Amino acid sequence: MSKVYEEQKINVDFLELDFNNPRFIDSFDDNLLENEVVEHLLHKENAIEIVKEIYKEKDFYADSLLWVLKKDDKYIVKEGNRRLAAVKALSKPSEYLKNSKTKYEQFIIKELPCLVYNDETALEDRIIRKHTQMEIASWSRLAQGAYVKRYVDSGRNVKDLNIKNHNSLLKLYNFFEESKRLGQAKVLRKMLEEGKAAIIERFFSSAKITEQLGFYFDEKNNIKVPEESIFINTVKTFSSWLSSDKDITAHKINKKSIQGYINDYFAENGYKKKQLDLMKPNISGQPANESEMIEMNEDITPVEGKVDLPVEIGSHGKSKPRTKEQPHSLDRKALFPSDFRLNITTTRINNIYLEMKDLSEKKHKESFAIMTRIFLELSVDDYGDKNVQGYKVKREDKNVNFELLSRTTAVIEHLKNGNVIDIEQANAINTILNNPKSPLKIMTLNQYVHNKIIHADESALKTFWDNARYLFEGVWS
Repeated sequence: MSKVYEEQKINVDFLELDFNNPRFIDSFDDNLLENEVVEHLLHKENAIEIVKEIYKEKDFYADSLLWVLKKDDKYIVKEGNRRLAAVKALSKPSEYLKNSKTKYEQFIIKELPCLVYNDETALEDRIIRKHTQMEIASWSRLAQGAYVKRYVDSGRNVKDLNIKNHNSLLKLYNFFEESKRLGQAKVLRKMLEEGKAAIIERFFSSAKITEQLGFYFDEKNNIKVPEESIFINTVKTFSSWLSSDKDITAHKINKKSIQGYINDYFAENGYKKKQLDLMKPNISGQPANESEMIEMNEDITPVEGKVDLPVEIGSHGKSKPRTKEQPHSLDRKALFPSDFRLNITTTRINNIYLEMKDLSEKKHKESFAIMTRIFLELSVDDYGDKNVQGYKVKREDKNVNFELLSRTTAVIEHLKNGNVIDIEQANAINTILNNPKSPLKIMTLNQYVHNKIIHADESALKTFWDNARYLFEGVWS
């Protein structure tokens, strides 16, 4: 079979940034300028880290190939825009890097290694698989949605991508496009930049829910807006709510809480009264039973602690969420959290995870503690090698002290910058792994493996997994 690309070195002056890159869908409208895109990639997409790496090494690694589409006489960079932006920035440091804490001298790279494609479909197929599966996770949810939309519009079957959540990605993109059409793009962009996409997507899981919010999706996931004023209120209310409530996370949005959120935060903004009684109590005053609750996606799981139940409608029509205390997380029988699920694509690591689940249920805490340390390192390195710039090089360099704590910290930072986890989740992980007072910091995990005197503590292991789960869910999302 002949290759659909050709390896070439191309002069940087001939390489063009891809202005249709899905990375920019949530940041720009039309009429982009190259300097705007370079600035965006440097400071919004963390290309500044690539600048630092290139400048430090005084080299652009030969295996860092750009994927380029040759179209007429143009060479459009479809994959590697951050690397090209870094090279362009170093060629004009007085323009792009003048505000950097590091003082950069001009460093010019004349040619870059490229894989040149003439077949746009073949190239896009390769790119979308890279950015929506486990190979890399650096695109935002909206950017992934934009690419799924492009894939569908080209007449191809989205199921061929094997993306588990392609429907949700497509709905998010269509939601954004409708917001943009109605002049609400800036409002929505702010939320997406703050990593709130997953929260918004939870509200797409039921037709009954979206109808309350002024829109619905047809069988092809195209958005329909019968009443624009209600839809606009929805976007504005999302912004107000998610900006004021810093504690809300996607994990708290579940079939028992979502109606309460709608009644409390959305109902005061012009929604129809008749749309607010989908989950009102029955005549006996008891909450609706489980079969009456709104159907949600399977990946929506309840959180431990206080969970909002179906609302009660008070004498003045004001909805009041009721709460029920759940058992404390440390009272669970298993060492893993009860709702902990991962979809691991690396065979050996997945086998270890499955064996750990068995150890967790049987509470073999000594074996489980040792496996926790092994699972942490393998998961972090698998993600870091594939996604974090310079990670694998430093990890394999015996002259560089790149221990597990530093590697884990680098992965946490990458997940946070990519909006895979939020700041609070990142702080929770760092606290459990790095804080001297933590019951199970990395140093303790190391002792479980190497020190025969140290015995595993059951409560500490449960606490570790309650907090560090965000790391593993992010790595294997």
